[in-house]
Amino acid sequence: MTCISVQVDVLGIWRFVSIPIQNSTVDKFKDQLEIEFQNIYKVAIPLKITTLMKGEAALPNEELVENVLSANDIAFVIPADDWKDQVRTNAYKIVGL
Repeated sequence: MTCISVQVDVLGIWRFVSIPIQNSTVDKFKDQLEIEFQNIYKVAIPLKITTLMKGEAALPNEELVENVLSANDIAFVIPADDWKDQVRTNAYKIVGL
């Protein structure tokens, strides 16, 4: 098996690269991304991902990541509504200021 690296975009503000754990489902990859996001950006309010998208298509949670994403694809993160609202209305709270 080969490892793939995926570019991750959170609201067009935060971007990072992730390597999904082999044989990981999209649902497990979302959990992995939440942890990686927290480790990289150290936000005060942890990210909660509701949907992962490739282009305009939502990725099915039970599908294996390697079946829906290829190397260097961009995975767009759709956070929970309350987290998005915090970014829109009180971004300083997200970053802990």
